[in-house]
Amino acid sequence: MRTYNILKNSVYKDRDIIFFDNDPKVRKSLEEKGCCAIDMTKLIKDYQDSIAILSTPMYRQELYDQIVFAGFPQERILNPFGGSIIGVCGNQYFDYFQSDTEEEIFVDAGCYDGSTSIDFIKWAKGWKKIYAFEANPSSAKKCKRRFAEMGIMNKVDLFQKGTWSNKDSLPFNGDDFNEGAMITNNGNTIIETIPIDDAIRGGVTFIKMDIEGAEYQSLLGASEMIKKYKPKLAVCLYHKLEDIIEIPYIILSMNPDYKLAIRHYTTCSWETVLYAY
Repeated sequence: MRTYNILKNSVYKDRDIIFFDNDPKVRKSLEEKGCCAIDMTKLIKDYQDSIAILSTPMYRQELYDQIVFAGFPQERILNPFGGSIIGVCGNQYFDYFQSDTEEEIFVDAGCYDGSTSIDFIKWAKGWKKIYAFEANPSSAKKCKRRFAEMGIMNKVDLFQKGTWSNKDSLPFNGDDFNEGAMITNNGNTIIETIPIDDAIRGGVTFIKMDIEGAEYQSLLGASEMIKKYKPKLAVCLYHKLEDIIEIPYIILSMNPDYKLAIRHYTTCSWETVLYAY
C-alpha cells in the first residue's frame, strides 16, 4: 500500500495500478481496499505491455525469477535487484565513487543475497577480489549459489560469520532468508564473529557495511585496515539513532584524512549511507 500511495501521488497518478500476488488471501484483501489484484496467469496473459515493480525487498529475487521464467519481459521489470520502489534513488553504495583501479578489492559486510557484490562487479573498472561476510546460514548459501552460477567463486572468499570488533560467539536472529537478520540479545541462534582485520591479510580498496546495527563494532574490527590503506567506505547510518554521530566520529579518529558525505536513498527512514573517501 505504501508503493500504491507513492505511485498515486506521482507521475503515475493517471495510470492503472494493478497488484500481482501469489497469495489469494492477499489479493482478496487488496480488492476489499478497492485495488485490482491478479494472479500469475492473468499477469502473463494480459499485462505483457505493463511495467512491473517489485515492491517487496524480502522476496524480490524470487518474484523476479518467477515472472521472468513464466514469460514476463525482463526489460519491463523496474529495479529488479535494487530493493523496493521505496529505494530506487541512485546506485546505493556506489554512486558517490568512481573506480580508480583495475584491481579493486571489495569487502561486502552483510552480503545478504549477493546483489551488492554483483553491483560492485558492474561498477568496478576492474576487480581482483571480493571478501563477502554473511552470518545468516540461508543467506550465505544463496550467495554461494549465485557466485558459483556466475563462475566467480575462485575470486570470492565467503565467510559465514558476522563482522565485529573481536572474535566471539553472539546471539543472532536469523536462520530464514531474511534481510533484517541481526545480532541481538533475543536471537534464536548463535553465530561466530570475526574482525575484518583478522579475516583479511593485506589491503582492500573498498569496504561496504550494511549489517543491521553492527556497523560501529565492525569498523572497530577494521581499524588497522582503515588506518593503513584508507579504503573507500560506504557505511549505513540508519540502523541505530546514535550511528549518525558515532560512526563519522570513529572513522575520523582512525584516519583524519577522510572526507565524508551522507546520502539518503528512500522516501522513508531506511537506507542512509555515509561515504568516506
